[in-house]
Amino acid sequence: MLGLMLACTGVTQLISPVVGYISDRSTSRWGRRRGLMVGGTVTACVGCLGMWYSREHGRGSAYIFSLTVCVFGVNVVYSCYTALLPDFVSSAHMGRASGVMVNT
Repeated sequence: MLGLMLACTGVTQLISPVVGYISDRSTSRWGRRRGLMVGGTVTACVGCLGMWYSREHGRGSAYIFSLTVCVFGVNVVYSCYTALLPDFVSSAHMGRASGVMVNT
């Protein structure tokens, strides 16, 4: 069961490049990343509630599904979160705080 849980949560990490691509090109009125972060947070909370409910009622397969949903939401939020710092660093400071190297 532990291996299955690890596999389910590991597969959800494949969404990170897609979320990064979408958030880089987003033009929401809330900002580039905030909408996806809110959606990911809501998804993670729903997954947490599902895990609690599944544990209370002894439903193992529902617990694994809820765990997958929760970690999926966490990965969406984390993908957006890691891009926040480079958004706020000016081009004059690139390479110092963002990890992006610029040839001058």
